[in-house]
Amino acid sequence: MTEQEQQLLLEIADDELILGWRDSEWTGIAPLLEEDVAFSSIAQNEIGHARALYELVARERG
Repeated sequence: MTEQEQQLLLEIADDELILGWRDSEWTGIAPLLEEDVAFSSIAQNEIGHARALYELVARERG
């Protein structure tokens, strides 16, 4: 994987992490219980995507 590809993956991972963090701010304050659970799940998924991308780049870099 080239350095440019690694940089792109890191930028995508950063975006996923921030989106997950912002979505998690809705936990406990969403208007409906279903929305609260949905935002929590979305946040968890986004943070999981970020973690997977960070780990992929870390393995590539050794």
